[in-house]
Amino acid sequence: MNGHLSAQLIERYRERALPPAELLDADDHLAACEMCRQRLGDERRAQAAARSLRAELAATGPTHLAYEQLEAYVEGALDPTDREIADGHLELCARCGAELDDLRAFARRMAASPAKEYAPAAPSSPREKAPSFAKGWLERLEAFWRSPAFRLSVRLASFGLIVALLLWAASLKSRNSQLQTALDDERRRNEKLKQDYQAASASATELRNQVAQLKSPSSSIVLTLNDGAGQVTLDKDGVVAGVAPAFQQTVKQALATARVETPPSLSELIGKSSVLMGPAAEGHPFALLGPVGTVTMSERPTFRWRALGGADSYVVRIYDSDFNEVVVSPRLSETKWSVTRSLERGRTYSWQVTARVNDREAVSPIRPAPEARFMVSDQAKANELAKAKSDSAGSHLTLGVLYARAGLLDDAERELQALLRANPQSALAQKLLRDVRAKRR
Repeated sequence: MNGHLSAQLIERYRERALPPAELLDADDHLAACEMCRQRLGDERRAQAAARSLRAELAATGPTHLAYEQLEAYVEGALDPTDREIADGHLELCARCGAELDDLRAFARRMAASPAKEYAPAAPSSPREKAPSFAKGWLERLEAFWRSPAFRLSVRLASFGLIVALLLWAASLKSRNSQLQTALDDERRRNEKLKQDYQAASASATELRNQVAQLKSPSSSIVLTLNDGAGQVTLDKDGVVAGVAPAFQQTVKQALATARVETPPSLSELIGKSSVLMGPAAEGHPFALLGPVGTVTMSERPTFRWRALGGADSYVVRIYDSDFNEVVVSPRLSETKWSVTRSLERGRTYSWQVTARVNDREAVSPIRPAPEARFMVSDQAKANELAKAKSDSAGSHLTLGVLYARAGLLDDAERELQALLRANPQSALAQKLLRDVRAKRR
């Protein structure tokens, strides 16, 4: 055998694929040629290295071939060792195999496209060229669609779309919150306008009634008040109309004197309660709002007080007339609390609030300030007032006078405030409300 063994012959020798005659010639040559023996050893070492690398890849999990490696594989630019490694990886990795198939298909189409589109040919009309041109673009588009680059661009575009949708949803939520806030503000303004309109309407009605009385010399009506759903009138003979018959005498007395009556026992509850309900001073670092110096209808009244600056919590304590503690609230963060169990009717109670500011406590009221006292209405009076509320047909004037006569100053003040809102220009309604408030002094 002349010359050295070719690479193909060495490969066939290694794979034992030579016929007997060529095998003997190759053996004789290898016995005499050091270079060919070294080439055969290099091939064997490369094969062993490829097998070792394949085993390592199988043990540690496959790492995919880079795009440049796949491209070189398709173009036949890999050296034998790298190709052996790539072949071993492709046998195990379906993903790289699929991408290799895509690249091969793309290479075949790109190789075929120039011959189809640009090879010399007989001149053809634009109509004949159009199908071929469109077909070429469709093939390129299909190849790009299947390429890894297109997959990456699709992923990036999808991620960008998701981010845009999230930003849009966040801005939409913020916008909805702003619209809801604006809607709430408009509702409050509408409610305020509605109240102003009702007050103005009541005032206009009273003025019209007064004008009608002035224009009619024969009219005997000397007073008209809007009250609830109707009107209360008083004529020059002292006859009251618009009030249930059972309460006409009581209401007539209040209208004639512009004053309300209160029970004598109320003075024991009031004491100097105006000091308690006013600004903070000696004996009361913060004001108690109620119930103070009044009778309550409910067996479970709600206690209210002003906030003390820097206070962390408040505790309410209720005492009976013998100074025994009967109820204690939990620690409260708000400045009001409704007692959780019923107090005894017909009994007088006092109460205190302890505010905690950091590591110190402030109690209101304490001496020399008077006690904050109140009384729970007895059952008979509570039943009587409940029936009067039902029979008065919503008359604020009637209920205000009756509540004051029973010592329920908070309730009387609330009803007379409603009467004044319905008659803002009425001097009589103003006097009645001032008189109730003066009873606390």
